[in-house]
Amino acid sequence: MNDSNDAPRYEWAKTDCRHYVGEKPCKLRKTGCEGCEFYDPMGARVLVIKLAAMGDVIRTTPILDPIRARHERRGERCHVTWVVDAPTAPLLKGIPGIDNLIAMDGHTATILAAQKFDEVYCLDKEPRAIALGAAIPAPYKKGFTMTPYGTLGVCDDDAAYALRLGVDDPFKFLENTRTYQDIIFEVAGFKFADEPVRLGIGEAEREYGRAHLAQFGVGPFVGVNTGAGKVFATKRLSEEQTAELCRAIRDELGATPVLLGGRDEADRNARILALSGGAAVDGGTSHGVRDFAGVVGHLAALVCVDTLAMHLAVAQQIPVVVLFGPTCPQEVHLYGHGEKYISAPWCAPCYKGACDHHTCMREIETSVVMEKLRRVGFKDAAKAAV
Repeated sequence: MNDSNDAPRYEWAKTDCRHYVGEKPCKLRKTGCEGCEFYDPMGARVLVIKLAAMGDVIRTTPILDPIRARHERRGERCHVTWVVDAPTAPLLKGIPGIDNLIAMDGHTATILAAQKFDEVYCLDKEPRAIALGAAIPAPYKKGFTMTPYGTLGVCDDDAAYALRLGVDDPFKFLENTRTYQDIIFEVAGFKFADEPVRLGIGEAEREYGRAHLAQFGVGPFVGVNTGAGKVFATKRLSEEQTAELCRAIRDELGATPVLLGGRDEADRNARILALSGGAAVDGGTSHGVRDFAGVVGHLAALVCVDTLAMHLAVAQQIPVVVLFGPTCPQEVHLYGHGEKYISAPWCAPCYKGACDHHTCMREIETSVVMEKLRRVGFKDAAKAAV
C-alpha cells in the first residue's frame, strides 16, 4: 500500500474539468491539461434521477433552470448528471444544462457510488430510482427515497403532497388542481414559474420531419396521434371516431390529417386509414423517437390524448387539442399552446387499464374537437385554412 508520500502526483491533469476525458485528449486541446485556457471546473455536482415514462421525463426538464439558477445566484458553477431509462435518453441528449446523461443499466449504481455529489434529486417513485437515490451519499437530497422497509418514502415534507397523490385516489382525482410541473418543482424545493420544457433534438431531426411531411403535399398538416400506451389503452378514441375526425379535418379545415403512432398502432392505423375513405395519410409508426419529435415539430396542429406526442408538441409550441377520459386533465400543463377536451362522465377519471363500456371516450364529439381546433389555430398561419 502506498503511504501519503507515495501518492501519485499529477496536478497537471485537471480531473475536475467538465471537458476532461482521461484516456484520450478532450475535444478542445490535444496537448494535455497543463496551462489549458479551456479549464472549466465542474463546481457543485448535481444528480437528477428521473427514469420514466417518456412524457414525464420531458415535462421534468424545466427543473434544470432553477437548479442552475440557484448556483448562479451563489456565484457558483454546477455540473448536472441525469439518469434516465435508455429509450428516453435520445430525447435528452444535447439539452443545455445536462452535462452528463446516463442511460440506466445494471452498472449505473456502481459507477455513481464511486463519485461525489453535492445534491441528489430523485424525482421518480419507482423502486430502481428510489433505491439508487438512497444509495448515493450526498449532503443535500430532495424528492423520493426508499425506506428501510423497501417501500416508497420522501426525503422531506416538500415531497409529501406528491406522495399523497399516489396513495389517495379521491385526493388525486377530485381534490388536486395542480399541474405536474407545479408539483414536481415543490418536490425539488422550488416554485414553478412557467419554466419551459426542453428537448435535445437538433437540425437533423427537424429536417427529417420537414421532409417526411413534404411527401404528402403542401399542407397544412394536422397530426392525429392514435397511440395511448399499453398501460392506459382505455384513453384511445375508437377507430370509427378517429376516422370521422380525419374526415372533418379534411372537409372543414382543408388540412391533411396525418395519422401518427408507434409500432403498436401499425395495424390500428391501417384500419383507420381505410375507414377514413382517403381523408387521412399514413404518417408512419416506425420513426425513431428523435425523428418522431421532428415530425411533430412540423405539424400545423395536433389532436391526441395525454401521451408522448402531446409533450413533444407542447415542447415545440405546436397547437394541440388534448382529449381526456380516464386520466386527470388538471395535471397537464399546456403552456398556453392548446386546449383540453375533458370528457367527464360519472366514472371518470378512473385510470383503469381495461373497461367494458368506454363511456368517457365514446362521449367525445367530433364537432367539439373541431371547435377547439379552430380556436387553437395552426402554427403556420400563412397555411391555415381555418
